[in-house]
Amino acid sequence: MASRHDRSPPSTTWHGEVRSQASWWRKQERELELHPATAGEGDRRQLKKKRRRIGGVDLEIEETPAPCCTIAPIAIWDTFLLL
Repeated sequence: MASRHDRSPPSTTWHGEVRSQASWWRKQERELELHPATAGEGDRRQLKKKRRRIGGVDLEIEETPAPCCTIAPIAIWDTFLLL
């Protein structure tokens, strides 16, 4: 049974893909180092202010009802009543 299965390593080489992935990771790490939030050189007060503003916008989005949830059922109910 062992003679039927080829146990030799595959003939394809992966060095090209490995090199491209390694260069992609190096590029991502460089971009992360240059980001003001991770560099530590950015103004912390402005970063906190932006973070609070984003949090406030998130809360406002969560509190406001979606138009599809408020308008569509009313329209469907009106159509049903007109039948």
